[in-house]
Amino acid sequence: MRQSRWLTKSKNMIQPSLQGRKNLGLNKPAIKILENEEVNGLDFFDLTQEELEHYGMKLGPVKRLIKFTKDWLFQHTIA
Repeated sequence: MRQSRWLTKSKNMIQPSLQGRKNLGLNKPAIKILENEEVNGLDFFDLTQEELEHYGMKLGPVKRLIKFTKDWLFQHTIA
C-alpha cells in the first residue's frame, strides 16, 4: 500500500514522536484534509480544533490529533 504524501512529508518531524504510541487511527479523509491544507512539520503542532473542524475533519480524528499534539508539546517543552 502506498504511503500518504502527508505521512511521507511529515515523517521526519512527527514519526519519531509516534514511536511507542498507539496509531492515531487517521482515516483517508482526515489525512486528505491535512494534505489539502499543506500541513506538515511544525504546522502540525500549531493546529487547533477549530481549524480542523472548519476544514471538515470529523470529531474523532480531531480529538486524537489535538490530544497527541498537546501531549507531545508537554513532553518536549523545556521548563
